Amino acid sequence: MSTVRRGLQTARAEALFTSDLPLESVTREQVDAAIQSALRLHGGVVGCAAQMAAAYGERPETAVPRMRWALSTVSLLYPPAWRHPVRALRARVEHVAEQLHTASDAYAERHGLTFEPLPWGRRRYHHPVMTAELAAPARAAQPKPRWSR
Repeated sequence: MSTVRRGLQTARAEALFTSDLPLESVTREQVDAAIQSALRLHGGVVGCAAQMAAAYGERPETAVPRMRWALSTVSLLYPPAWRHPVRALRARVEHVAEQLHTASDAYAERHGLTFEPLPWGRRRYHHPVMTAELAAPARAAQPKPRWSR
């Protein structure tokens, strides 16, 4: 996990720690609203960190479970978006290809063709009659094994 990502997770957890959200199951919208209001109330990330440090100094017995809850909630609701670079590139290429192929796929379907999506945004188009006619001679031309008579 990158330093920036870890810093963002920590800042969110500190803001959630200083919010008035109770320790129970919460939704992403509730957490987003609580983090935003805590950041506004305490004057940003530094203010939230100062409030958290004060809470640890005054009430460490309640601060530790609250911070554990805040960290686990933030890591659950904001999972890391890092992916392998090649997989990310492939997903992007396939997404762009999907947008580009939309019109040609609709045209092909209107004219009785089917298509098969292939990796890296490619397509293989099939005509039902032509596919059957081309497959029949190919099956007949296959050599028989030597051991069969």
